[in-house]
Amino acid sequence: MSKNKMRCRRGGYRFFFGSFLLIACSHIAFGAIAVDATSSGTAQGTNTVTVSHVTGSGSDRFMLVGVTVDYNGSSTVSSVTYSGQSLTFVGAQSGGANPVRVEIWRLVNPPSGTANVVVNLSTNADGITVGVVTFTGVHQTTPLGTFASAIGTSNAPSVNVTSASNELVFDAVAIKDAPSLTVGANQTQRWNAANGSGDQRGAGSTEAGAGTVTMSWSAGSSKEWAIGGVPIKPSSGFSYSGNATKDNYIKGKSGETGKNFGTSTSLIVDRESGDLQRALIQFDLSSIPSNATITSATLKLQATAIGGLLNIDVYELQQSWSEGTANGTAGEANWDQRMTGTNWTTSGGTYNSTAVATLNTSSTGQHTWNVASLVQEWVSGTKTNYGFMVAS
Repeated sequence: MSKNKMRCRRGGYRFFFGSFLLIACSHIAFGAIAVDATSSGTAQGTNTVTVSHVTGSGSDRFMLVGVTVDYNGSSTVSSVTYSGQSLTFVGAQSGGANPVRVEIWRLVNPPSGTANVVVNLSTNADGITVGVVTFTGVHQTTPLGTFASAIGTSNAPSVNVTSASNELVFDAVAIKDAPSLTVGANQTQRWNAANGSGDQRGAGSTEAGAGTVTMSWSAGSSKEWAIGGVPIKPSSGFSYSGNATKDNYIKGKSGETGKNFGTSTSLIVDRESGDLQRALIQFDLSSIPSNATITSATLKLQATAIGGLLNIDVYELQQSWSEGTANGTAGEANWDQRMTGTNWTTSGGTYNSTAVATLNTSSTGQHTWNVASLVQEWVSGTKTNYGFMVAS
């Protein structure tokens, strides 16, 4: 996870007489591998197969190609390209008298749009199946873990792949004479096809990562098979860092509850009796996919001065509000109203009274609060993002 500090919108401020003036900053990171698109094709009696594939425009794209052939001891893949770009060999399995072979190839950041995957073999093969899968949310420097493979003669091809949570395991399997293949429990089949003459069948699937993942298939009859699998690693660099889209502070002092500070160059948090002041801060998280897993979310605030030991708490706001365009004059949001003509349900801001995070400090400088649990609820849609309240 990146620890980059965002550029903050607010200019400067200080603590004085128990007041906490702050700069609003946040950093949110997450990782989630998703399948973008799948395509496949078959051929026989040739050394070239072309498969049209449509790659989406998502972030951190990645392509895997599984090639299965009726091996006969000589037919191996010599090259794979997509839109003219060369793929990199990942691993293969075949051997001895086993007449089928499986290979897996990869491409980091394939171009978006429609293009051809072209597979070239060293010699003509009796039967060929090609499966193509593109993904998003994949690590662009180290996209894969360790390739694993197995061969055998039975009706139950399988291979154990070492993986981890948040990863996704990919496999490709070849079986002689094209009996039916049924994907194993917890796997999602991505392709399953035999070449026209029935020399071999190729299939592929994915399954969520764990310590060890067994990729397995059930065949309609006992035949020679070869299988390979590899774990896909999630992006470590996909992150959101952004300025607050709205911020303001509200005052509970008698005679000043109708004042708005939407254009103030400072935010103030004050616990002084009779002059409570609270900061309202909201970030636009709409660019984060709703199925993302939030691995960390940190609110970062900068204090330029502080007068004494304070508890600074972050709360979940529960109603929408206007930033306003005033600086110490009448306007909304303020202590009484969240927008023009609409009161807060409770004066001083409607919020969940259970703090999301708290900090006890008497120091200036940057302070951080862990707000991952609330951000996860906002992103997944179980709660509405009305922003944070910071109070003491």
